[in-house]
Amino acid sequence: AVSTTGLVTIDPGTTYNWIGEFIVMILFQLGGLGYMTASSFVILAANKKLKDQRLSILKSAFSLPKTIGVTHFVRNLFVFTIVSEAIGAILLYPHLKSAENPAWSSIFHSVSAFCTAGFSLFPTSFEGFRDNISVNLILAVLSYFGGIGFIVFTDIWSKIRNPIRQLTFTTKIILFVTLGISLVGTLAIFTLEPSIQKEPLGNRLLFAFFQTIPPPTTVGFNTLPISLLSLPVIMVIDFLMFFGASPAGTGGGLKSTTLSALVAEIWSHLRGYDKTSLVGHEIPGHRVRAASMSA
Repeated sequence: AVSTTGLVTIDPGTTYNWIGEFIVMILFQLGGLGYMTASSFVILAANKKLKDQRLSILKSAFSLPKTIGVTHFVRNLFVFTIVSEAIGAILLYPHLKSAENPAWSSIFHSVSAFCTAGFSLFPTSFEGFRDNISVNLILAVLSYFGGIGFIVFTDIWSKIRNPIRQLTFTTKIILFVTLGISLVGTLAIFTLEPSIQKEPLGNRLLFAFFQTIPPPTTVGFNTLPISLLSLPVIMVIDFLMFFGASPAGTGGGLKSTTLSALVAEIWSHLRGYDKTSLVGHEIPGHRVRAASMSA
């Protein structure tokens, strides 16, 4: 739960009582946000300042652009998390009335989706809801919100408030890589998975789209039985899982910015460039070194 892997040896929904499920939820909530972020928020809530060392670690961990302050970021991150999870739970509630406790189930799965934890109270995850477009889209949005990271939404909000201001290069890279990986994954599953070929076109696209969400966000939910997927699709999912989510996001993996920095380094080296650049933007040496160490 703390590492938000979503792996289980038992079925949480039938094994644990409400208290046990609540403890699991708190653990993957803390794991999704990160212990440094959670502890920093507690310090800030007590009206205390963060020490320079903690500020430096947080800024490095989140790969924050110079335009975003750490203290402001941590406070807004918590607000954004709680609001997103609350809205997600409210939207899920009408569709989970078949659950034993629909209100609790909605809250649990909303937090699990946003934190990209993948824990479900249903024995077969969301296979029973694979035709439900609303549930699929709500979980997809929550997962992408958590996986993409708060840096992007902070940047977009600043852009809305000040239209003249340009989006940061970090935001553009995160959105581009996430969109690209999602499109490639959806197309691959849509084309290669034999078990969905006889489904209506709309359902087939929905199944492929939703099953593409877990790898780049590391959310772990599924609407198709993973053990029955074809080998080519399993390989595609493995490939997407390796790259994972984005900085300041709740997901794991190599991170989209790390992937882009490594690709830029290889491309620049092959072209004989002295400096690493990506689509006309120079990537600082310390970013490239950090990406290489992460890989």
